[in-house]
Amino acid sequence: MRTRTVKSFKALKFTTKATLKDLDKYTGQKPNELYIEAQKLGFQTCESQVWQYFGADGKPDTEFTLEILLPIQGEGNGSKSENFEIVQVPEFKCLSKLHEGPWSEIGPVYCEMMKYCFANNLKYNLISREVYIRCDFEDQSNCITEIQIGII
Repeated sequence: MRTRTVKSFKALKFTTKATLKDLDKYTGQKPNELYIEAQKLGFQTCESQVWQYFGADGKPDTEFTLEILLPIQGEGNGSKSENFEIVQVPEFKCLSKLHEGPWSEIGPVYCEMMKYCFANNLKYNLISREVYIRCDFEDQSNCITEIQIGII
């Protein structure tokens, strides 16, 4: 676990209201749409997708804002996206930890990170991110996810 500042990056962004219990309806589908759109717009996609949560509290029914961000590079071909925004994501100061294994086992990692925040007087900003470094839908024990909790 470490504190770090993630640099600003350009991304193709999808935004919606969601709850933890309905996140699976975006898994796979929306990221694929983002990749297809990025190619259509002439951008390179060389980095992992980022899911950013605003106001998620760990309870399955709490509604929060979800952003799925696909980092993009290049100037594109000048076309405009009808379904997604092109944004400059600001830098993000965070507590960061890698989780290797199934996404169903990610909850305890968040608990450990929050305990660390409290023990070290780190103030969090109610924004968290998951960076999907390796996604393996057939064997989630192979997944690698960087969890980032925003701090002030």
